[in-house]
Amino acid sequence: MSDPRQYAEINRSLLVLIPKVEQPVSIKWQLSSFYSFWIRA
Repeated sequence: MSDPRQYAEINRSLLVLIPKVEQPVSIKWQLSSFYSFWIRA
């Protein structure tokens, strides 16, 4: 089995990666909702 230190490394890398992935997605979502709001207006 893999040792706990390996899991700690994976968790740390995920904590770094997740915000990098989520930020552009949320920005895209905000932009798309903004544009759809203007198209409806």
